[in-house]
Amino acid sequence: MEDITEQKTPKTLKEYFGVTKESIQIYSWVWREMINDTAKYYAKLMLVVQLFSRLLSMSMPFLIGLIVDSLVVKDLTQTYYYIGALAVVLFLSRGFGSYYFLRMREIVLGENMRSLDERSNQLFFEKSLGQHLREHDELSASNVEKGRGRILETENMLLFEGVDALLSFVIAIVFLCMLSGVAGAIMVGAFAVYVMWAFYLNLHVAKVCVPIEKKLRALNRHRVERWEQIERVKTCAKETEEHDRMDNWFDEILIEDRAFWFWFIKHISRRGLLHVSALLLILVYGATQVVEGSFAIGMFVPLYVWSSMVTDNMWRVGHIEQRMNWNMPAIRSMMKALTIEPDIVEDETSIELDSNQALGVEFKGISFEYDDKKTSSKKRLPVLRNVSFDVKPGEVVALLGKSGAGKTTIMRLLQRGMDPTHGNILVNGVDLKDLKISSFLEQTGYIAQQPAVLSGSLKYNLLYPLTPEAREQISDEQLWEMMRKLEVDFGDRLTDGLETKVGKKGVKLSGGEAQRVMIGAAVLKQPNLMIIDEATSSLDSTTEKSVQKGLAEVLQNGMSGLIIAHRLSTVRDICDKFVVMRSMSDIVNGDSQIEAIGSSFEELWETSPTFRRLATDQGIVIAQ
Repeated sequence: MEDITEQKTPKTLKEYFGVTKESIQIYSWVWREMINDTAKYYAKLMLVVQLFSRLLSMSMPFLIGLIVDSLVVKDLTQTYYYIGALAVVLFLSRGFGSYYFLRMREIVLGENMRSLDERSNQLFFEKSLGQHLREHDELSASNVEKGRGRILETENMLLFEGVDALLSFVIAIVFLCMLSGVAGAIMVGAFAVYVMWAFYLNLHVAKVCVPIEKKLRALNRHRVERWEQIERVKTCAKETEEHDRMDNWFDEILIEDRAFWFWFIKHISRRGLLHVSALLLILVYGATQVVEGSFAIGMFVPLYVWSSMVTDNMWRVGHIEQRMNWNMPAIRSMMKALTIEPDIVEDETSIELDSNQALGVEFKGISFEYDDKKTSSKKRLPVLRNVSFDVKPGEVVALLGKSGAGKTTIMRLLQRGMDPTHGNILVNGVDLKDLKISSFLEQTGYIAQQPAVLSGSLKYNLLYPLTPEAREQISDEQLWEMMRKLEVDFGDRLTDGLETKVGKKGVKLSGGEAQRVMIGAAVLKQPNLMIIDEATSSLDSTTEKSVQKGLAEVLQNGMSGLIIAHRLSTVRDICDKFVVMRSMSDIVNGDSQIEAIGSSFEELWETSPTFRRLATDQGIVIAQ
């Protein structure tokens, strides 16, 4: 995952400006892609209202100055007139302006969150399963979630601080220049020095703090890993050693971090003296003008207030710019992930698969290659070569072979996680590429080797693969019946029955229990095609036999099946056909990866060296 510790830190002012330019481009992408039209409309309207409100509120020092001048000459009529004008300004800015600004800000906040969630989901889900597997380092949930959090933080910062700070600063500068060209020039000069000083400080923050942040992240990863692996730490009696190591590690980082921030504080204190000096210079100038009669005494009030607002908002604007630059790398990572072009896109001509037909699948000359990302060359590495076999409607087929032979790749291709480099996959005679993939996947059940249990209740996980309409038709009695058949009933552990919470990633379930939940969910779907990746590998032998029996009953009801088998004993009695795949390293002269196809283990023993090795290694007895 890309973060600020992995970015090239700017070392020159030119590089710093380059980073700033990139930040503008990234935030422009956020504005275009992550903010909907409603939010944009109200954001613009909010800006107009806030501008109106700030113009009014910042005119109040001028009105107070006029009140002071009228009091000096003891003109009560003028005094009351200016007080009335001040009352109108207060009512419009603090009442009308503030009310509508806050209302619109709430609308913008809500719409921003809605739009960000909707667009993030859309862009994340539109990528193929193969892309999520291949691009996991970049296209990761944590990467996107971190970027999403930084976008929300930036939006909130701009809405609650940024708009007000920027408008207040600009209006104060303009009003000050209108009141006194000399005072305005002094503040513009102070601002120019402030900007150059800010560039200098931010450049050093990037140079020094990024490496420090990298060390802190490394420490945090170490700490979290030790917490997660508490069993190993405790059983090795390493608590004290780990505690001391992390304390010393943090102290080393703290010394470096504190030294830099002491240096930084010294510089911002000096910069603060610049602001004070500019303000005092303006006050001296203003006092001189009053004494000389060039200024009315009341104008000393707006002169001081507007000058103070310029200096105060300089710091606020600079702080906001620094936070936006700090958030930018995480947002950049999110943008890079979500702007990956989907490699599998359906069009309007995609065919809807008939759900009333049994499913048959044919692999015709399938080959698959992927890019070698470990090298800079454009070399493609072969995974599958010239694979051809079929699964007839109602037939259960097992894929056998050594690890790395490409069995899982075939499963991913069938689920259209990616498309084959060569060849075709036909479903009921139609190319998988021409089908509406959701209509096919809705008719398939999938049992992975590693159970993917979602947080929530047991019932929620069992019903998750079903359509909303199908869920309504399943009674609790049907769920209990299916659970007993597949040994999903956990007895006393079901403290709340079907509503028992399973915890995040099924943490409250054992590995075998989680796998049985996934088997139950796939079976409950009543698919036309079942895809199984060694479904019973996490079960004890007794439970495995019961689950295998339940699966066999399900698969005998006219359901087609493709089973990836690592243990031969799990498929011997439930499959109609066995396909043996050899490893790519065993292929010569471009031969097919399919070594043998047979209807029994005895037949494969005679024709397949790979099967003989697997059977011998696993102690499978074959009648001669």
